[in-house]
Amino acid sequence: MLADRIANDKIEKTSGKLTIDYVPVKDIYPNEYNPNQHTADSFDLLIKSIVYFGFTQPIVVHRATMKIVDGENRFRAACILEMEEVPVCFVDFDPIKLRFATIMHNRARGRENQELITRLYDELDKADTDYKKLLLLDRNE
Repeated sequence: MLADRIANDKIEKTSGKLTIDYVPVKDIYPNEYNPNQHTADSFDLLIKSIVYFGFTQPIVVHRATMKIVDGENRFRAACILEMEEVPVCFVDFDPIKLRFATIMHNRARGRENQELITRLYDELDKADTDYKKLLLLDRNE
């Protein structure tokens, strides 16, 4: 059971309300240990997502160092879009917990269920949208 395994973890649990601040992009920095990478297409899609929908999740930043724990690609997209401020959730973790958070956040993103994504595409077809172009599925259109 997950609860039993969590109880045995040797990492202090954090609790509290999520607070989001808006911070100048120039004041935060990538960390040196983030293993997450985007393909050119997935990064382009992230940029499009921010343009169309704005930031829907904050960048997680270590308060003491102003280094990014989670959201480095959102940060890079904000830089390309020449945004002045981004939403940030500050954390005050120790160095080991920072690394755990980076890895866990990256790995927790999951993968698409092929059956469900096919149904979503079918719904978008019926809605007469240009989803293939918008989602960068067909670069020839």
